[in-house]
Amino acid sequence: MIEEEATDEKIADCDEFLDKYDEWMNDYVDFLEAYMSGSNDPELAQKYTEVAQEAAGWASQWSGLAACVMNETYQKRFEEIAAKAEEKMKELEERFD
Repeated sequence: MIEEEATDEKIADCDEFLDKYDEWMNDYVDFLEAYMSGSNDPELAQKYTEVAQEAAGWASQWSGLAACVMNETYQKRFEEIAAKAEEKMKELEERFD
């Protein structure tokens, strides 16, 4: 029973992490769009540094969730979120080049 609860807790951690990561990636792409639009907002330059650090933090957190990384379903969802964000970023690059 204890192992089952730990497994359920780990699954909840994976789900929660991926939900937050998906939300963050959406916010990140929105931020990039504002940043790339050439806005002269000085807060965007400061935010850029913060966002870059957050991005590294997400990768570090993911690698620390071994139960999630080793689970094919969660690994696939993580990769889908990243691929969706990469596609949006490519669209932004094409639009602002």
